[in-house]
Amino acid sequence: MIVDNWNYNITEAPRGSTREVTLTDAKGKEAKRTVFVAEFVIVCCDDDSLTVLKSWWLQSESRWVNLGTKETPLAWMPWPAHPKAEL
Repeated sequence: MIVDNWNYNITEAPRGSTREVTLTDAKGKEAKRTVFVAEFVIVCCDDDSLTVLKSWWLQSESRWVNLGTKETPLAWMPWPAHPKAEL
């Protein structure tokens, strides 16, 4: 059985989020920082190679990891969670 779970609207692909974290240094001093948290996706390339890759949005370069700056995935799907992750 073939199931097509691909989303062809790349603008709907998650591009990660920012999160505020509190870090503690060796002297016990706390500092708040905003960090980028990537969200993994599976992408397929828009070429004849039929390549499927793990990727995520590289915010600093405005591109998808494992693709060039001018490449856009043909489609994407969410990276699966571990089956026990929701237990």
